[in-house]
Amino acid sequence: MSNERTPAFLLANLGSEVSRLLFAHHAGDSIEAERSHKRGLRIFEALESSPISEAGRGEVRILREVVEDALRDRPVFVIKEETLKSYFMPFARRVLPIS
Repeated sequence: MSNERTPAFLLANLGSEVSRLLFAHHAGDSIEAERSHKRGLRIFEALESSPISEAGRGEVRILREVVEDALRDRPVFVIKEETLKSYFMPFARRVLPIS
C-alpha cells in the first residue's frame, strides 16, 4: 500500500476527522472537537493545494462550508449527520482494502 497523500487519501482521512468532530461536538467535548476541527482544517488546506480539477476544488470549498456549518448552533444547511459521514465512504473504500 502506498503512503502517497492523494486527494482520495486526504478525503478518506477527512471523513474520519469529520466523524470524530461531530461525535465530540454532540458529546459536548469542546477540547476534542477543537482538536478534530484543527486537524480537519489542515486536511482541507492540503486538499485545496493538491492536484485536483477546478470542479474538485469547488467541491472541497463547498464541503468545508458544510462541515463548518454543522458545528453552528443554528446551521444554515439541513444535512443529516449520517449523510455527511456517508459522503466520505467511497474515498475510504478506494484507499483502504475494506471488504
